[in-house]
Amino acid sequence: MLKIGNLLLKNYLIMAPMAGITNPPFRLIAKRLGAGLVVTEMVSAVGLSRGHEKTFRYLESTPEEKPLSVQIFGADPYDMAMAAEIAVEKGADLVDINMGCPARKVVKNGAGASSKSGGRSGYGRGRPQGLHRSPDRENPVGLVPSGGQFSRNRRHH
Repeated sequence: MLKIGNLLLKNYLIMAPMAGITNPPFRLIAKRLGAGLVVTEMVSAVGLSRGHEKTFRYLESTPEEKPLSVQIFGADPYDMAMAAEIAVEKGADLVDINMGCPARKVVKNGAGASSKSGGRSGYGRGRPQGLHRSPDRENPVGLVPSGGQFSRNRRHH
């Protein structure tokens, strides 16, 4: 068993988020094949905080997918905080903050891999001021760096 915050997973098998792939049917297959945790595609914090309908579709899930992690990306701490709260309201058991995506369309806005070095978001310099746990929620929030940044012996989240 694996414990992340107060979330207890049945095993260490965690499905990686993959753009254009990890939709609800794919996540259900991963769960049925034994994944302890499934993860949505990367979801734009700006899209969620501004109420973009298309972005909200990435949060669609079924009870069979539980526990479910939602991975968000963005550069503004307040958008990130709002997106994390929305993700939890929509059923996320865990919120991952992507800090490793090297895609140009992500890093040019100060998100993903650019956030590790400070970028415009300042995530690389520590926890964003606007990001916190709501007093009535116990859902963990984790930072997800790209591979090779930390020792394999350390657990993150």
